[in-house]
Amino acid sequence: MKDDAKFHALERLNSKFEMKVDDDYVKSSVMSIMSKLSRNHRHKVHLHFKTFSNVDVARQNKPTKYNLTQENSEQLCDLFSDPKYQRRCETNARVRRNVKLTPNQGSRAFVASRYAMEKMVELQSTPVEEDEEPKTIDDIMDEVLGTRSGYIPGLGYGPKPNKKVQVQIEST
Repeated sequence: MKDDAKFHALERLNSKFEMKVDDDYVKSSVMSIMSKLSRNHRHKVHLHFKTFSNVDVARQNKPTKYNLTQENSEQLCDLFSDPKYQRRCETNARVRRNVKLTPNQGSRAFVASRYAMEKMVELQSTPVEEDEEPKTIDDIMDEVLGTRSGYIPGLGYGPKPNKKVQVQIEST
């Protein structure tokens, strides 16, 4: 987004809402939100653009649901048909495909997560003795990551610790 377009968007927001656009924090927050929205909008238009066989057909079929002017549509078609942009898109797609471990391990260090993943792969590929059953994925995860009680996203509350009363009854 060009600087004059950013300034115009900030002015429009300031006229519709009571906000302190002069404050650096507010300005950077608004610009961050607008950047994400703009990127998402451009992605949707790019998906529409890729449905056509060539640039000329795409130019003739301007998307109606994205509220684009003819000028904006032409600019985006120019951008999407630019060989430099296409190379960058293909490079980014290739990099995303090659990601083996997504960085969403929470507070655990990346190295620790990588080690845990390698340990799980190692345990899964370990040959099984004739009289043993192969370990399930759940058993391998419990062995490497450990178990604890609590909420498991997508599964609900996990294993509950035994109460002292139950432990005492079982031991007698």
